[in-house]
Amino acid sequence: MRASGNGKGRLLTRDDWIGAAMDLMVRTSVEQTRVETLARDLGVSKGSFYWHFRTRDDLLACVLERWKQSSTADVEGELDGVPDPVSRLLLYMLVPLSSRRARKSAELESVISEWARHSGVARKALGNVEKARVEHLAGIFVEIGLKPTQARANAHVAYAFLTYVCRRRDVPADSRREMSVFLRDVLVSSARPGRRATSVARARKSRVAR
Repeated sequence: MRASGNGKGRLLTRDDWIGAAMDLMVRTSVEQTRVETLARDLGVSKGSFYWHFRTRDDLLACVLERWKQSSTADVEGELDGVPDPVSRLLLYMLVPLSSRRARKSAELESVISEWARHSGVARKALGNVEKARVEHLAGIFVEIGLKPTQARANAHVAYAFLTYVCRRRDVPADSRREMSVFLRDVLVSSARPGRRATSVARARKSRVAR
């Protein structure tokens, strides 16, 4: 991977430009995420940009690809180690509140959602991410004991709430966590009684232990 200097002894990589673009999008907007501004923020010349990208659109496409990866496969990989599906469901629903990095990603997603209103490329990326998330949630509900049709319906409800949690940053985080727990319990209540009771009890016991 080629690197360009920032005049301070540090070589900038393609990832540095992508990260800077994501930060600038959150601070301003997609429209204001321009090569000149990024170069100034990074302390390099505008020409350095072309070591890594052909055009601004090339950079924006890379931003979308990075966001898709971090919002789907990376999150799923982090939670795959949680054996109990009820606990895993709650953790998935709480992802936007789980860390500073996750909150920043949620802010970027709000920007991308607005961008998708007038960009076919962003709209396609957003649609792919939403589809992957719903499918992943549906898989968790099937593990809990719901039939596939009900699991998919519940997945859509859970995802709609996940979107709400991302966007309602005016609501205190503790309140959004409480709502997430309540909705999780409601959504798993239609699972087979025996399996549901065991899973919910195990999840609550784990929460108390922490």
